[in-house]
Amino acid sequence: MTKADWLNTKVTAPESTKDYYQLYDEFMENFDSDLTMESYKRVCRSAFASHRGVGYLDEETGSRDEREVLLDRLNETENRLELSLKTYKIQDVETAANIAGIDLTKWKCMRKTVRASQNTNNPWFIVEGKFELIPEDEISTEQLLENFREILETHETPTDVILPKMYKQDNNTALFSFYDHHIGKRVHGDVTGNGEEWTTELAKQSMLNATDYFIEKTKNEVSRAVFILGNDLLNVDNPEGTTTKGTPQKNDIDYKHLILESTELLITVLEKLLNYFELEIIVVPGNHDNNLSFLTGEIIRRYFHNQMYVHVDNSLSPIKYWSFGQNAIGFTHGSEQIKKKYVLPMLMLQQRPEFAAKKYKEFHTGHLHQTKKTQLTEVAEEYGVTMRTLPTLSPTCEWATGKGYQGITGSECIVYNKEDGPIMTFRYSN
Repeated sequence: MTKADWLNTKVTAPESTKDYYQLYDEFMENFDSDLTMESYKRVCRSAFASHRGVGYLDEETGSRDEREVLLDRLNETENRLELSLKTYKIQDVETAANIAGIDLTKWKCMRKTVRASQNTNNPWFIVEGKFELIPEDEISTEQLLENFREILETHETPTDVILPKMYKQDNNTALFSFYDHHIGKRVHGDVTGNGEEWTTELAKQSMLNATDYFIEKTKNEVSRAVFILGNDLLNVDNPEGTTTKGTPQKNDIDYKHLILESTELLITVLEKLLNYFELEIIVVPGNHDNNLSFLTGEIIRRYFHNQMYVHVDNSLSPIKYWSFGQNAIGFTHGSEQIKKKYVLPMLMLQQRPEFAAKKYKEFHTGHLHQTKKTQLTEVAEEYGVTMRTLPTLSPTCEWATGKGYQGITGSECIVYNKEDGPIMTFRYSN
């Protein structure tokens, strides 16, 4: 009989490890032991875990470095469970889940933490995870890859791209921006009070409609287009359904389907543009989709890698720059510079000193979901930098409404002339 089994013969219905503590003296006499109270408590945890029917490797099993002590599988319900594991070698939730007998094909880890002890000689770790039951219709990683292969194999890339017409204004470039589009976000109009709904399908259709509208307005006047990709195009950044920094979001689609839906949408939109314009794509990460914007940018870059009329800037800097004749524009999402946006013009001239000679200098940001235009002037008045906070087609969510953030939804397409700067602005609203 093990020490844990002996304790469970004495305490038949323990509610916690503390129920065993009163047996310390009897335990010491029975096993002729000299365990300290701390060591005895470890045996009590073993007994309690054994009583609950969870796996446990105790003091008598293997060497110290090989032991993994399963503290508990907590609060297991039909749809959720929590795991806590004390270990001397495991530092990831997936391995801990396997030890605890959690089937990761059925359970998805939503939150995980790994804490290390202060013992530098023989450190141990507490690995914890919170799991939710995977919906039956959620796509697997294998199916995700298969769907991507199908998209790449079956999506028809235009073979007869319409080259820029000779009568078009080669001196004009149209800038297409869909800031803070938040594909995947779910907004209920009756909750926010403004009546505006937002779903994945509505987000997709609004971008397609806006693209068609802007093309119709610019196709006879413009030969080049710049498309800003990212900027919170997607509402979440990970399988847990949170932003990059971990803020939970209300979504109507899971992570893998979101990647598939948004990628196919972008390919469709960009090929629409490619029928009329030479195309430059600039990837600007947002605070909701910092990682996925880079991933999406790489997918798009590789999809169009053999198109001579497409260039993709998916470099790692969160701030991107573009110049065209007398125009110089910086792009950043703006979430990290809310309280210090005044530094952006100075930053532009530090990172791109050649822009100082440009006549029209601008910085484009999003995040605040409202149109705002201010003029910041450098030491020489003629070298001013216009700050544009561009609007979004996505309606405000419940959180933003509660904070008092309201704005008129819409998207803007700005036409820049090589010598005369911004000459036309077209606005689309749902």
